[in-house]
Amino acid sequence: MGFLDMCAVYFVLLACRRLQIWWLVAGGVFTFLAFFSKGFQGLFPLAVPLLYWVCFRSIPFSKAMLYTLAIIFVTLGCIGILLIDPAARHFFAMYLERRLGGTFNHLQDTTSSHFYLLYKLMLELLVPIGLGLVFWLLTFRQEKRFQPDVKAALFFFTIGLSASLPLMITLEQRPFYLATSLPYFVLAISLMTFPFVDGFIDHLKSKNFTLLNYVLAGLVVVSCVVVSLQAGKPKREHALLEDLALLRNVIPARSTVSISPDIEPWWSYHAYFKRYNSVSLDGKNKHLFYLRSIESPAPSDTCYAQVDLPLKKMVLYKCE
Repeated sequence: MGFLDMCAVYFVLLACRRLQIWWLVAGGVFTFLAFFSKGFQGLFPLAVPLLYWVCFRSIPFSKAMLYTLAIIFVTLGCIGILLIDPAARHFFAMYLERRLGGTFNHLQDTTSSHFYLLYKLMLELLVPIGLGLVFWLLTFRQEKRFQPDVKAALFFFTIGLSASLPLMITLEQRPFYLATSLPYFVLAISLMTFPFVDGFIDHLKSKNFTLLNYVLAGLVVVSCVVVSLQAGKPKREHALLEDLALLRNVIPARSTVSISPDIEPWWSYHAYFKRYNSVSLDGKNKHLFYLRSIESPAPSDTCYAQVDLPLKKMVLYKCE
């Protein structure tokens, strides 16, 4: 979703800068793809024309509104074409009922504060902003010489806000939800600090400060080594990934597995099984294999016999 939204923002920005409305067709298509990949949080590129008008004032307000309506029209048109298919209509109905319904009915809350993501966002941006202040302090005597592009920085900063602040409407908030907005905050901070960083580097070059080059080269080498050592080591869900590796040897790919009722709303399990094992989970129908969590009771159907596997988070049964 983040990549598709960045493509949408890029094409909408081209339309605003070149005053060529046909770029908005590409922007609308990528906005639809972002929405289709993850949901309503991918629709923030719709606000880009108005944010461009607010920050630059190089186009009239009427044209910004026209561009916004054009992107909305293209996005809705793509959705309309998709909804011609009955299976797609059923999917969206289930998405609205289960996913959005569960979110706004507090069935999937992960925090008790609407400002949790704002706190996490401030933590994420603390280091780059601090580094920017350091470079500003190193060059503040030459401040008039180095003038950042404030309007462009404000533009990308407001895009970042449009991608992050709406997430705080509900109490289902996870830190990785901010990933889509971070590139725009990074661009804003970079635009504000680049002149000072560039001036500091020029200052070092004038002193033939070769030691810095060796230090930076050493850091690059160390970073590559650290990344290489971490390759293949999961950061999250260690136990679940180990269970999936064991289940992969027992459950054939492209199979459907029955699951206990407590697993059915765990969307991450559905995603992990599909991603790593190409297996679908079904909480309503009977299949050859049955999975339950460690905490749930054994299946009532007597045809199921437990499969002897050293699983950590679930128990597997097979119908004899």
